[in-house]
Amino acid sequence: MWGMWKVAILLAILLSILLSYYSASPSYSPYYSPYYSPSPYYSPYYSPYYSPYYSPSYSPYYSPYYSTAPYYSPYYSPYYSQSPYYSPYYSPSPYYSPYYSPSSSCSDSSSMNRKMTQSVYKKKLYPSQCAYYKVMGYCKYSWYQKTSCKKTCTGSGSNKASYSKPYNGTVYSTTKYTSRCAWYKIKGWCKRSWYKSSCAKTCTGKGTDKRSYAKPYEAREPILLRTVTYKTHCDFYKAKGSCKYSWAKKSCAKTCGACAK
Repeated sequence: MWGMWKVAILLAILLSILLSYYSASPSYSPYYSPYYSPSPYYSPYYSPYYSPYYSPSYSPYYSPYYSTAPYYSPYYSPYYSQSPYYSPYYSPSPYYSPYYSPSSSCSDSSSMNRKMTQSVYKKKLYPSQCAYYKVMGYCKYSWYQKTSCKKTCTGSGSNKASYSKPYNGTVYSTTKYTSRCAWYKIKGWCKRSWYKSSCAKTCTGKGTDKRSYAKPYEAREPILLRTVTYKTHCDFYKAKGSCKYSWAKKSCAKTCGACAK
């Protein structure tokens, strides 16, 4: 009998030792698996690099092309850089464009690179536009007599309000020639085929001039003060104040200061 009690006591002691051992184990987990480890992130697929989205190059914004650049882009390309202006065609140029090319630059249109000569004529301020037309001899035409400048041209009725304001008109001089053909020759127009045929005698010394061009002629021409030559057409447009117009900004971007900033 005493022998059975000894065996029972020994079994109780052994059971208590085993229970105390398992309860004190630092690796015990209610979610035990053959892959369990002390890692705070338990997973049945444990690996030494475990993370919720594990990959060999894991980062919060993982992508196959992820790098440590501070400006991550989901549209990574071999040309990606830390520039805030990402583009597949990116370059260090401060003027980003989706159609960028390394040779592009802000410039004026090539068609505007020709020289431009402007003639400056004498001007005079007239009391009205109708007064200017009268001096020019336009009152002989019915349009001026009956509609725009009736008062100035005929002495009765009234002028249109838009033609009654002070007007800055070009001043002309008159010169008398023996014929219209003689005037054409002085102007240097005999080298053109039309004038050669109309003024054959005057221009070539052979044949005859047309009757309508052979009569005495009084030529009226604007009084030239000076000529101004500009390096390009764009310089001319800028001097004339045309850079405010969209067509000038497009054709003369560099001269008009309309380059992208």
